[in-house]
Amino acid sequence: MNTNKKVVEEDIIENASKGQFAFVETIENGESNWSKEAVEYFGFSDCKISNTIKVIQEITHPEDQERILQEYENVRSKSKKLFYMSFRIKNA
Repeated sequence: MNTNKKVVEEDIIENASKGQFAFVETIENGESNWSKEAVEYFGFSDCKISNTIKVIQEITHPEDQERILQEYENVRSKSKKLFYMSFRIKNA
């Protein structure tokens, strides 16, 4: 991984606001790195997650799922290079 990209990803994850969960995903392989707060809250076994889209579908509030899945499709089709998403979680 490019050193600059890694620094940016670490900055995003480490500086997430209290009460927010941050993750950075490599779209090409579906792997992501999640903030410590998210790992603890969701009970993940590690901060490295495979198949991120599946995890997002499992934790996203039903009313937000269509919008979030559309954003993923936009990124995967390369019509967008990156995005910031905000969504409700099911058990909040």
